[in-house]
Amino acid sequence: FELTKNLYASMIKDSAQIAELKNYMEHGQRNKYSEAINNIAWGFFEKVKDEKALGDALRWSKRSLEIYRNSHNLDTYANLLYKLGRKDEAITKETEALDFAKKYNYKPKPYEEMLQKMNAGEKTWK
Repeated sequence: FELTKNLYASMIKDSAQIAELKNYMEHGQRNKYSEAINNIAWGFFEKVKDEKALGDALRWSKRSLEIYRNSHNLDTYANLLYKLGRKDEAITKETEALDFAKKYNYKPKPYEEMLQKMNAGEKTWK
């Protein structure tokens, strides 16, 4: 990862999380590996304001989608795009997340709410 060690370390809960991520990679558990990467990217979305760090998180999020595509990963990617000011792309990806959720019987309401905020130009983060 391209972030400073301190910033990255502050987003990792503990060394067990790093070991868990390594274990997923070594044992070919694509969905869990993708989820772990997505969770780190989401943590950056929620807590980081630095544009470069958010850009790194966007790349991780994109990688999680390449490994295993689902509504959660699409939502993270969309929210990172949105926070980086790429509203049109974000709305497209959040719409994909909503469609995916509907198709696979996930709860679509969170994605509908996120999409409404994006369309209204409201913050999707605290």
